[in-house]
Amino acid sequence: MDIPPSSDPNRRWHPPPTPWNHEHQGRNEYDRRASENGDPGQYSANHSLLAVVWDTGVVDIVLDEATLRQLLVVLEGIGVLAFTISGILVAAHKRLDLVGVVVVAFLTALGGGTLRDVLLDRRPFFWVANEEWVWAVVALSVLGPLVIRARHLRPTTQAMQWPDAVGLGLFAASGTHIALLEGASPLVATLMGVVSATFGGVIRDILVNEVPWVVSSYQLYAVIAFMGGWLVWGLRVLGAPDVVAVLAGAAAIVIVRMLAIAFDWRLPGWRLGNRF
Repeated sequence: MDIPPSSDPNRRWHPPPTPWNHEHQGRNEYDRRASENGDPGQYSANHSLLAVVWDTGVVDIVLDEATLRQLLVVLEGIGVLAFTISGILVAAHKRLDLVGVVVVAFLTALGGGTLRDVLLDRRPFFWVANEEWVWAVVALSVLGPLVIRARHLRPTTQAMQWPDAVGLGLFAASGTHIALLEGASPLVATLMGVVSATFGGVIRDILVNEVPWVVSSYQLYAVIAFMGGWLVWGLRVLGAPDVVAVLAGAAAIVIVRMLAIAFDWRLPGWRLGNRF
């Protein structure tokens, strides 16, 4: 399958290796800003999320820039829905009314990403640019409690943690990726991923008068998001397409978090008498 040439005469298409290739059609935001300052930038042009060619042996599947960016938006949307479900279950467990459920779900789903956008000075906020997510959060917040009540369900602690694990992985990976595109250093980018993944849950737990999960126990939580962010950065440095780096980072975080929940993996903690 032929890839249409760029409209910019200074940009050239390069033949893709198998199975994937970044098309050298330009630089990402980080490289653009770095080049303007006379620095070549940490990420070269082949890290631009512009096109991926997958050779299936029968037909070449080409994902252009718009498609790849839309895939990343979809991943973040799935994270929003996962955190929404987590907020609904926590609110239902606390027997909040409808308004309380909507508020808790909304802040759980959108709080972390909003703080990330504030710290990175991104406008519009991610949920303003994707208004349909707000409607999805509201719809789930209204329908979720009705289903729970109709089926006489009693959310358990683990039931509340499973969707939270999915949101943790998707927001940590996408948050790290977004920060890298905004020109953040690897350390700052991974911290932005942690903020994206955990701050909504912190607000949720405070609203329901609980000590936030991120600090209430020694079970692996924020540290998983932090390490997953470094995985996203490392894969990009190695030349993986952005969407692959985000997917791999998110999957790793979700899997490790679910294993930590299932097997109660914990970090060592200090107790009185300086004993573990």
